This record gives sequence, structure tokens and C-alpha cells, in this order.
Amino acid sequence: MRRIVTILALLSTIAFAQQKAAPKKAVATPQTARQALIEMLTTKSDKVFERHLPDALLVRVEAMKSKDPKTGQSSSPMKTSNTAIVNSKDAHFFPAGPTFVTFTEPKTAQRIDVSIDRDDLTAGGNDFEFGFHLIKDGKESVSAFIPKLLVRMKQEGGEWRLAEVGFLAKLQLDDGEKLDELQNSIMSGMAALQQVKQQPKPAPHTKD
Repeated sequence: MRRIVTILALLSTIAFAQQKAAPKKAVATPQTARQALIEMLTTKSDKVFERHLPDALLVRVEAMKSKDPKTGQSSSPMKTSNTAIVNSKDAHFFPAGPTFVTFTEPKTAQRIDVSIDRDDLTAGGNDFEFGFHLIKDGKESVSAFIPKLLVRMKQEGGEWRLAEVGFLAKLQLDDGEKLDELQNSIMSGMAALQQVKQQPKPAPHTKD
């Protein structure tokens, strides 16, 4: 009887030791809709970018692809769609928190913050509403013009895909300070454009 008890105790100890020593398998965390959107905007790979497009759009994108007669390789119309964002060192994306991306203009040091004003996960997908904030000299510039970007991501084929894009804008008419700021911005933009137009064109080179 003692032998049986001893053997059972020994087997239990070995089993417990093996269970404790066995390496735990890493469980892959599913990608969120926000992470998928960031991946779309920052990837340099056409395949990764197109992985987050719906099949209905991919079929039409495939039809628009052109082949290089020399190399025979296909060129996607989506290839350079996000080149400016990918190559920019002044854009910083955030996978969590109220800010989605910040972009700093190197010449003026002005910063644009894109905030997530709405993030609703439903059975039909994930709806985002993005707001835009201009930061000058460390302070947010007030404006009567309030733009919003609307994005809906949906699950398709096990991936989050871009399903809808929309734009919403409001003009606040009952705030004089914001209206003045908007007017000043418009006038500054028009003055800068006029200055560019008035710049003298270089004289054409003539051959002696």
C-alpha cells in the first residue's frame, strides 16, 4: 500500500513539474479597427494596404492596374496614395487614446492634431469620427469652420476593411471671435496666393 501511495505521489510531482515547465503558447491578439486603419496609412506595401480594402473595390482596382511593358510588373493606382504619410517624419500615430495622429509642419512649427471624437463598435462595424485641431504657438486656433471626417470599418474575410468614408463640416455663425479667426485665415491665404502669382517669372534663356 505504501508503494502505491509513493508511486502516485511521485507521478503527481512529475506531472505538476512538467505542466509548470511547459512553455505557454503566445495567443495572437486580434487587430482592432483602429490598428488596421493606422496600418493602411503607414504601410509601404501595396498588398498590406489592399488587404484592408473591401472586395467590391479590390475587383475594380485590379481592373485599373497597368503593366510595365519592360518589366511586366503590375502597377497599382493605390501605390502612391499614402506615400506622403509614410515618408513623413513629422506624423505620429497613436494606437490608443483620444489622439489619432499629430502632424507638425517643419517650416511653421504649427501642429495639426487629429482627435477621435467618436469610436463606436457595433455589430455592423466600427464607426469613427475624427476632428481636426490647429495648434499655433502652443494654443489651439479657434475657428468657426469645424470639419469632421467619418470612417466606417467592417469585418470582411477576417480582416478590418475600409467600408465607408464621409465628410461633415459645420460653420458656427454665433461666435464673433471664431468668425474673425476664420476671416483672418482666409485673407492670409488669399494674400499668400496673390503674392505667389505676382512673383516675376524667370526670363527665358536665349542662345547667342
